[in-house]
Amino acid sequence: MSDEFYFPQLGRPGFVLVAAMLGALTSALLSDSPSWRTRTIIAITGLSFSIFIGPAVVEWCGITSLQMAGAICYGCGVVGNLIVISFLSWVRQHNIVDMLIDRVTKSAGKEK
Repeated sequence: MSDEFYFPQLGRPGFVLVAAMLGALTSALLSDSPSWRTRTIIAITGLSFSIFIGPAVVEWCGITSLQMAGAICYGCGVVGNLIVISFLSWVRQHNIVDMLIDRVTKSAGKEK
């Protein structure tokens, strides 16, 4: 079965974008949050993660199948917001931002 059989009018980037959007929407709809504002943020975060990370994973792994590329981008859209939330929690928990600010201000003081 040819890759071009599926959505030939979209081409590879269009097919991957549709998969990313559907993954992000799935994540937002499965969310426990009753707020549509929160669900919208979840969808945008998942879509952003999927658009940038999904194709990078596909290229890094050397995947040439359109269906596999779509599946990876869909999966990135579903779990993307969870990964971003976990990363931000880790950053807050370990005061990474404060440490970076301290380093930048200390190094700026040494240059003067």
